[in-house]
Amino acid sequence: MKRTLAAAAAITAALLIGACSNNDTPNTGTTEATNACLAQVDKLASAFVKFTIGTPTTEETSDGYRVSANVEGTTSDGTAVNREFSCIAFEGDNNIETRDVDWKSAGGATTTPPTTAPLTLREQYDARMTKGKIQNPAGSFEQDTKFCETLRTSDNRVQILAEAITRPEQLDTTTAHRISRIKEMIPILCPDQSSTVQQAGEEFNLYPGAQLVTPTTKPVIAPTTPPVVPKSKFGNGKFLVGDDIMPGTYAINRKVTDCYWERSDAQGNIIDNNFISIAPSITVTVGVNDAGFTSTGCGNWELVE
Repeated sequence: MKRTLAAAAAITAALLIGACSNNDTPNTGTTEATNACLAQVDKLASAFVKFTIGTPTTEETSDGYRVSANVEGTTSDGTAVNREFSCIAFEGDNNIETRDVDWKSAGGATTTPPTTAPLTLREQYDARMTKGKIQNPAGSFEQDTKFCETLRTSDNRVQILAEAITRPEQLDTTTAHRISRIKEMIPILCPDQSSTVQQAGEEFNLYPGAQLVTPTTKPVIAPTTPPVVPKSKFGNGKFLVGDDIMPGTYAINRKVTDCYWERSDAQGNIIDNNFISIAPSITVTVGVNDAGFTSTGCGNWELVE
């Protein structure tokens, strides 16, 4: 730690003090005593970012010199401190030695930097959206607050969240920003639902097949179009039997609410359909002669036979 210019001036002053006695002949003992004690200040103030030493006072004692000075410094967190320093320098076996080093706070001289008030939830929300360059139109905060309450109170929170954050077929700017906003706001407005995000990703296979989207997501253009393989697992939507999905018996082995499914022929006529208000699980057989299957609000179907 280097002394500031004020500290250097203090040492010069100490030399002048010694020079003013004994008919202007420099007092070597006073100078050496002052320098020995100021070396102790350097050690004690090493934790300060910067410090200054006031003009030291050197008084002769019965066995040496008492040197005292005021030290002002600043700590790494911006706290200003004021210390009263004193020490006794005497001639020992190894030239000038020191003892009785005292380093105490000067009354009322310690100040701390002003503290910044914590951000409100709204301020944290706005800051997160600004940092992520995510659209934050009027009413978004209130909308997302209500969405958090829906997750907390719903028995179907995992499916609700999964459907809300699934990548859209078209990366529409508004939709993409809405998905990103949900992802970013949950740690702020409803951190208790963070585990729901992970559960939705695992249960609905959102990673990486339907990963969370960001406004900067760009569609990847494959050099060739791979052949379409009929699915044995699928979610909500309209599907062609044989092209999009395989015929067979499909089931959803979990609680289902407000679910509508429909089997149709090649002319679009309904072969069979049903609306389930609530059920612990459902099973539907898609025939080999069926042309289409529609699922709305049901969740993920899985081929069982």
